[in-house]
Amino acid sequence: MKRNYGLATVLTIVAALVLTLMPGCGGGGGSTAAVHAPTGSATFSFVMPGGSSARAAGRDGAKIPDDTYMLSIMAVNDDMEEPIEEHISGAPGETVTVTMVDIPVGETFFMINAHDSASQIIATAFEIVTIYEGQISTVYAELGIVTDGAITMPQTFTLEAGETLNVKNISEVTNVPMTIPGTTCPPTGLNMGLNGQLSCTFSTAGTYYLTSGGTTLATITVTAATDSSFVAANASADKGYGDPPLTVQFAGRGACGSCSGSYTYAWDFDDGSASASQNPSHQFSGVGDYVVMLTVTDSNGNTATDRVMIHVAELPPPEVTSVSPATGANDADTSITITGDEFHSGADVFIGSTQAMNVTVVSGNSITATVPAGIAANVYDITVENPDGQSGTLAAAFTVTGTSAGTFNAADYFGMGSGDSWSYISSDVNVSATSSYGEMIVQENMGTETVNGVECIMYGENSADYSCMTSDNTNGVVMYKMVKTDTQNGVSVVSTEVFDPPVTIVNGTFGLGDSLAIASTVSIVENGVTSTKSFTGTVNVVAVEDVVTPAGVFNDCVKMVMVRNNSDGETETETMWFALGVGMVKDITEGCSDCGTDGHAMLLYAANVAGNSWPATLSSSAMDGQYWLADLGSAVNLSSAWSGYYTLTISGGVGTMAGVEGDFSTGNTSATYAPGTISLLSNGTFTASAMSTAMGAVSSSGVGVIMDMGTSETGLKIMARKGASYTSSMIEGNYYAVTYTIGSNGEVSTEFSDVVVSNNGTLTSTGYMTSSNGAVLQATSNTESYTFDTVSGTFIITGDEQQYMGMAGENGDILLYVTIGAGDRELTYMVKKGSGIVANTAAGAHLMGELSVENGALTAEFTFMDMTADGNINMVTKENNGTWDIETDTYTVDSAGRVYPGGDPDIFIGINREQNRAVLSEQSASFIGAGFLVRGQ
Repeated sequence: MKRNYGLATVLTIVAALVLTLMPGCGGGGGSTAAVHAPTGSATFSFVMPGGSSARAAGRDGAKIPDDTYMLSIMAVNDDMEEPIEEHISGAPGETVTVTMVDIPVGETFFMINAHDSASQIIATAFEIVTIYEGQISTVYAELGIVTDGAITMPQTFTLEAGETLNVKNISEVTNVPMTIPGTTCPPTGLNMGLNGQLSCTFSTAGTYYLTSGGTTLATITVTAATDSSFVAANASADKGYGDPPLTVQFAGRGACGSCSGSYTYAWDFDDGSASASQNPSHQFSGVGDYVVMLTVTDSNGNTATDRVMIHVAELPPPEVTSVSPATGANDADTSITITGDEFHSGADVFIGSTQAMNVTVVSGNSITATVPAGIAANVYDITVENPDGQSGTLAAAFTVTGTSAGTFNAADYFGMGSGDSWSYISSDVNVSATSSYGEMIVQENMGTETVNGVECIMYGENSADYSCMTSDNTNGVVMYKMVKTDTQNGVSVVSTEVFDPPVTIVNGTFGLGDSLAIASTVSIVENGVTSTKSFTGTVNVVAVEDVVTPAGVFNDCVKMVMVRNNSDGETETETMWFALGVGMVKDITEGCSDCGTDGHAMLLYAANVAGNSWPATLSSSAMDGQYWLADLGSAVNLSSAWSGYYTLTISGGVGTMAGVEGDFSTGNTSATYAPGTISLLSNGTFTASAMSTAMGAVSSSGVGVIMDMGTSETGLKIMARKGASYTSSMIEGNYYAVTYTIGSNGEVSTEFSDVVVSNNGTLTSTGYMTSSNGAVLQATSNTESYTFDTVSGTFIITGDEQQYMGMAGENGDILLYVTIGAGDRELTYMVKKGSGIVANTAAGAHLMGELSVENGALTAEFTFMDMTADGNINMVTKENNGTWDIETDTYTVDSAGRVYPGGDPDIFIGINREQNRAVLSEQSASFIGAGFLVRGQ
């Protein structure tokens, strides 16, 4: 929950700070609070008074009184154990910059004070800014007076005609009117809310008063101007803090010493919007900090600027505390009342993944909704999702009960028709040894055979690995025989097991909650030797769940758990998921001697059942359009590498590429390629007929990744749909970025950065880099200038001409930057940050391509990833050596989209604002990787 600091708190902070200051202090020292990760930084710039250019320079920077001896800055937020302080001073006319570090992330309150030589506070400022992890937030502060409409600091203020006084309201109470009689400040009536700003430049000397409703708050002494040729801009705002959407009333004013007094006004709201009105109203829809700039131009063409900071607060997520009633039958609608906190108008309610009907937000603490009939019997989480994307979940809050035991028909879920086939990824789970990696297996209907007088269907891989079963809606699913091949002491051994009596796994009709006892004696023939063993156990139908597999997402799968207690003392637990009309889509076996420590898993990769295919092939023109494509490739042994940028054109499902590329020794070479026919599948993957070793993935928004999975050469390609048009503000904003570099000396590095692309043509990045030369998690920071071509959608960093090329996808949500000149090869890709992201909204099926170096060799991987709403990650990965791997992990995600894998502190993942793509950097001493994720189709 956010905390609003009233004036009493602020004055307490100021008093505490004053006590720490003694005459003569200064010079950049300070104290740092004891804080806990994650943290960020804040930077301030001031032009110290005095010096020949200080007064003019100060008009476009933070304003400081002439008799300032020292500045003090104090930062406070909810997660600090104590405030953070900085004390700074500088030479007359010097531009002083200070960065406060180790500030806990979140909404932070800054008090900036100017002190005279006697340590008295002669001016002060108050700003509210959000601190982001690993990022430097810029705080623009104009020193003057702070007040809550009653108590004011300082109560006297002296300045020269032509200089500007800035007044900040720090009261949480709205409707605090502020005026300065004898001036036109403000030019229109403003009732000040929290962090509202009144800006006033005095044209003539005299004594003035800051008043509120007839009450004098401060006395202002204005001395005669030493330079009467000034032109000044005053930007005032009725508030500078609030929840989104935040509507702010601005007031603009011009002042001059010797001019006609006729002005034009230009407002830049720092969100891509502008206004030419003197007193505009503007709504800020997104969470964040905005530096609004007013430019005033007089009739002679002279200009002046002023700024005001607007902080749009991040709303806290909703909290669900109870649901009533907590149960309902699946054959009728059920009305429920949800109790909690921070419910906002327009919120959605979900029962598991099913959206509730008739949702009414009664208040911030109560919602009524309807659970629709037809939901499978199960226990479900209840989730409330506010319009800003933040959500709150109460686990296991609502139980749907069934109306009868017979809900499912066996043949619908266990079909084994002629010609049907299923391909599975089969692997032990969480195994790092290459020799233990899994493989692709294909199971199909192999015909029939007779076992103990019963004809059954041979279902499996081949004559040495299959099960003989029957499946119908009368007898259910019955197993008669199993043939399997194991490796013993390096020798393959075929074992034949016949069950007597045969084992009924499920009845012809079965329902959620059913439990079936199983028992049998098994006759085993192995290398001509016959033996017997017996087992007992149960099969329980436990849930209906959605399952993510490489073949796609299968909804409402029946989940069954089989427990077998063998006479040799071994207990096996097999959990199976079956999809309607498809068959088994997922299987995890634990407890058997050859299952691996974390079990053995099988996940459906492809299926062809009754003439239907999973994944399905989409229209041949599904990907038609023009794309930017940035490429980084290398020999597996790193002896050669190349990179370039291209325009990929797909028309009628056929692709062509044209662009510019380079390698270690040559650069800026024109190149064309013909990827051939592009085939897009329903799970978001695609192939190109002329790129036989490539695996691609693309999201519905046209952003994708292509991995070259060759055994001698590998590569990472990022693609983004081109925009129909571009504007200069399109690429401005905050990004997560990953840079992967392959050096001509064989050195490889990866970097994860927070990047700020500003509207003044600068690009600032802060982050961490790890290199194969032994540098691990080294902090990086850089500020550069750039130019953006709004015609082509390309950009270039100053000094990189002919060496790099940058490209912007449509809407500027993804930026690509790649080496095209000779030398080391480098690829950077950036996704625009969001806010209000939680595990529930980041969850889903994702596809990832990754390049990595381990033990001096470059590896390419293509991963099918399932991020679940309860914080788990399930991954199925293919490597360019042809092996498959199945892994699991946990994760958390912060509101800005940083993902933290539970067991991997050296993995950095940043999700974009639409939560349909992400960048990844792996930075351990032995594993250096870079990846790109897109949400599946």
